This record gives sequence, structure tokens and C-alpha cells, in this order.
Amino acid sequence: MVAAGNDNADASGYSPASCAGVITVASNDRQGNRAFYSNYGSTVEVTAPGGETTIAANGVLSTLDGGATTPANDNSYAYYQGTSMAAPHVAGLASLIMGQNPGMTPVELLIHLQLTARPFPSGSNCNTSQCGAGIVDAFNALNTAPLDMKVYLPIVGTSMPVASLVNPGFESGPTGWTEYSNNGWDLILSSSNFPVGVTPHGGSWAVWLGGDINDISYIQQTAVISSAYPYLAYWHWIASEDNCGNDYGRVIINGSQVVNEYNLCQSTSTGGWVKHVVNLSAYKGQSVSIQIRSVTNGSLNSNLFVDDVSFQSSAAAVLPPVISGDLPAAALDRSAALNQP
Repeated sequence: MVAAGNDNADASGYSPASCAGVITVASNDRQGNRAFYSNYGSTVEVTAPGGETTIAANGVLSTLDGGATTPANDNSYAYYQGTSMAAPHVAGLASLIMGQNPGMTPVELLIHLQLTARPFPSGSNCNTSQCGAGIVDAFNALNTAPLDMKVYLPIVGTSMPVASLVNPGFESGPTGWTEYSNNGWDLILSSSNFPVGVTPHGGSWAVWLGGDINDISYIQQTAVISSAYPYLAYWHWIASEDNCGNDYGRVIINGSQVVNEYNLCQSTSTGGWVKHVVNLSAYKGQSVSIQIRSVTNGSLNSNLFVDDVSFQSSAAAVLPPVISGDLPAAALDRSAALNQP
């Protein structure tokens, strides 16, 4: 567990924050913003309270002793600020998690901290590309840990953040993702670029795959598959005018291993957002590239919209679609919708 640093700069330029094999912690304030001094960037895994002593009581109350080399026994308290205040919060939580789960690997510990982190509040200047997965949440982390004693506490109505994914809801545009279309289309789009009648599942950004003939398009990101959370989950919306057996949605691992395939056709059109879950247990503990792809042929239109990608611990029941009305797939042609050649 290391502090990100207090220079209001990208942590990738500082050591040990930029070292491999560490959990880099940035500092947040009472409002869930990044503390003004805290370093930031893609090397940050999570944030924790670090204090801001422009108002003394908003600092982190810390114990002091005046001795330079030996205790002076003049114990006192003071309000401090810094990522050196934030990192011990996470170290203490990590020790409690490891006490419950002695066999947890360092990678699994990191993923668990990220999975159970609290999302940054609305309006925060922190996001997943600058401040990690969220604000560490001790209650959530300790009450959802896969205990070695096999006592599993249920998660009721809890929305779990993403493990080790950057920008899982696409709210930072293409940050963290590779996007490709052989026809040259932009895939990660703001709501203003979606056809009438289609809105993102959450936030203002989502992915539009397909929508063109003879199209191969995909989004891709590398992630570690945790043994505790090996199921990939995402929300998708299928809108197709084609017959089955022509156009497909696929999940591909490491560029070539198709682990999930489904038809994009009239009978599989969802009429709205549906949660889709894929078992990646065969890749537990591995760092793999995860690709969500659509492939269309030379006739009739098929579209695959994707949003809010995450990992979860089990193959939870697929929720019923969020019905938004039947949309003619022909009306979702990219050239017509975006007025592009």
C-alpha cells in the first residue's frame, strides 16, 4: 500500500506510486472530490480520506510524539493532510480483509478493494480514469468478502463497481478502451450521437456496435479475472431486422478465443436494455484481453448497444429487459442516424 503523492500531478512520475505490485492510493476530501494536493492518474487504484486542513477539522486526526529518536511521552493530537493519511486507511482495511481471507492473493485483494469501493458521488472531480475504482468502503469490503470459514453474507440490492476495469460505464469516452470498426465508425459515443429512441443504460455514454453492413466492430480492454468475481456482466440492447444465423454478438478472450456467441436477429431483439452474463472462470487469476464484438453480413441491419461493463461473483439471473418501445432496426442505420458517409 503506497501513497500516490502530494504534488497535484500524475502519479506515474513518482516512486513508489508508479511501481509494479503495489496498491497506489490517492486522497479524497469530505465531499468525495480529489483532494487538491493529491496525485492522480491511471496508476491510482483507489482513494481514501486524506484530509484537507484549509479547515483544520477537515484534516485526519493523527497521534504525535515529540521524540526525534525515542519516545518523548508528550503524546498529543493534530489534524494532518496528505496521501500518507489516505494510504494507512487502506492498509488497515486490507489487514482486516486478509484476516478473514488468509489465502487471498495480492491481486485478489486489490480487485476486492476495487469491487467494494464506493462510487465517486455525482459532481465529483474524481473519475475512474484519474482516481481509481472509487473510495474504499470498509463496511462493504468486510461484509461481502468471500470468507474462508464459508460464511457468505448476502448482498441485497447492492450495486457492485467494476473490478480492475478502467472507465467501465464509458463516461470518460474511449479512455481505457480500444475501439475498432473496419468501416471506420466511432463506437464509444455520447447520447447526442445515438439514434432517436436509444439512450445509454446509465450516464450519458455507451457503445454502438454494428449498424452497418459487412461490419466487424469491437471494444476491448485488458483485465485480471478474479477468482472471487469471475463473471463478466454487461448491459446490451439488440435491434436487428435480419434473420438468425447471419449476424452475431461475441465475447472473445485474448483476440481469438470465442467464449460466448449469440445471434443478432429479429427474434433476439430485446426492445431495451438486458443484462448479459458470461462465465470467465476458466481464466481465474489471469490477465486477459476482453473483447465484446459484433459481426454483420452484407444485408439487413443489426445493432448491438453495450453499456456498464462489470464483474460479478456468480451467474446472477438475467433481469427482464427495460422496455423502451420497439425500434425499427432499419431506422438505426449508422449512415442515416449520424448523417455520415
